[in-house]
Amino acid sequence: MAPDGEDADGERSEAVRGANVSGGAGVSGTGREGRVRGGERGRQRDRAGRMRVRRTGHEFVLVVLFALSSVAFASRSPAEGRPFRIATTTSLERSGLLGALLPAFANESGRSIRVLGRGTAEALALGRRGEVDVVLSPASPEEAALVESGVAFSRKRVLETRFVIAGPPADPAGVARAKSPERAIAQIFRLRAPFVRRADDSDVRAEERRLFALAGLDPELRWEAVVETTAGMRDALERAGRAQAYVVVDLAAFLPERERTGLVALSKPSPALVQVYSLLRLDADRVGAPLDDEGGFLFEQFLLSPKAQRLIRDFRIAGAGEAPFRPLALDESGTGRGGVNP
Repeated sequence: MAPDGEDADGERSEAVRGANVSGGAGVSGTGREGRVRGGERGRQRDRAGRMRVRRTGHEFVLVVLFALSSVAFASRSPAEGRPFRIATTTSLERSGLLGALLPAFANESGRSIRVLGRGTAEALALGRRGEVDVVLSPASPEEAALVESGVAFSRKRVLETRFVIAGPPADPAGVARAKSPERAIAQIFRLRAPFVRRADDSDVRAEERRLFALAGLDPELRWEAVVETTAGMRDALERAGRAQAYVVVDLAAFLPERERTGLVALSKPSPALVQVYSLLRLDADRVGAPLDDEGGFLFEQFLLSPKAQRLIRDFRIAGAGEAPFRPLALDESGTGRGGVNP
């Protein structure tokens, strides 16, 4: 069992200061499992119209409080009182982006929302078992298999982020001079430089394996200076900072930690480092469980709308000016691309 205050994967649940959204609803926190309440049913209010964070056991419950007029919403979950369930990666959930997006969706749809942040493989497994209504997932072989099997009958690209190879400013392996990320990995190995590796089923570990394979190396290759951790991305960054080591990390996890750890992003931008997130809608007949398919459709339309895409474009992590995400359904004029997204 994880220590009190930590999730099962070892990452400590912590408040993330998110951007305010229209309607005055602010985001004050997120955790491994969050619940956002929207609509008239199940709404709790306070005078300031703010979001409160309550902790129940090892679960954070996010309650969005809106100053709305009385509206009767027609769309309801198939099970009375059940929230709309979204599985995604821990990295995306903890970035704070969903805290900026979900209040608006809860407001528009009248649904309460539960977010389950997991490792990539586990998030997709929740979808396969019908334990969530949709999955917001990074591209991976497991995601492709879910689509090919028909369990996910719709996949729409929503946003992209990128990985970086971070390391000490002195950069003894010359990662900043490498022409590609795979060459950077090869140089780290050639010099047997300190390297911190995720030893879990995360999207970061999948990217590490891919980069090692592109470099012609065994993805499980170890050397004396390799340190493995199963305690999450923040722990990996802390270890890399202390050891002046290299580490593969997604940009949203790196930006809030770079000053504290003293690490810098060294790798050059590359298609090999791009991570695309798509929304997967699930077939209730194939998973053998009742799903809120109407909610899935509404959420898909919301994420691809100009409003949500602009929120993704403008989202920033506190203390970092760089945008961690890029919307994929927004044209240069700031309007939606409609049916262009496959």
